[in-house]
Amino acid sequence: MADVIRLLGSSKTTMLQLPQALVYSVIPLSLIITCIRLVQDTAKMMKENEENLGASKPSMDLNACERIYQEKLAAKAKGVEK
Repeated sequence: MADVIRLLGSSKTTMLQLPQALVYSVIPLSLIITCIRLVQDTAKMMKENEENLGASKPSMDLNACERIYQEKLAAKAKGVEK
């Protein structure tokens, strides 16, 4: 990946005139940040024992997101029915 960024040199994007090296450097940066978060979640889950298994929530609780979304839909439907 570093070779690709180095080969781009000082070329710029067509519309925004941003350096292409900046645009492509987002990819490894995102990978590093994702790995850090993965290690954090793994460490948090490893601290659990049988008594508190599942007590720690993941970084993004999809069930909670779905419940909030359904509640908003229900509230919107009630508002329309009145």
